[in-house]
Amino acid sequence: WGLFGGYVGRYDLSPYYRKVNEYAFSESRDLWEYRLGLSEAEVAQLVRHLWELYGQGGLDYYFLDENCSFQILTALE
Repeated sequence: WGLFGGYVGRYDLSPYYRKVNEYAFSESRDLWEYRLGLSEAEVAQLVRHLWELYGQGGLDYYFLDENCSFQILTALE
């Protein structure tokens, strides 16, 4: 599939520090963090939703449009 993607993406349960290491150090990529103004109930709902997405298996992943940031935005919406 190459540059354009078409791969199967998936949510992962790796510890945060491993992902920081993978992105920032191993791949020399920028990693940005944002504080979200979510209530405890909203955080709990987001965790339940992410758990559902993790359990569904794969999702379509395209580098140019349906990439990691797109998937995070979709989950937050």
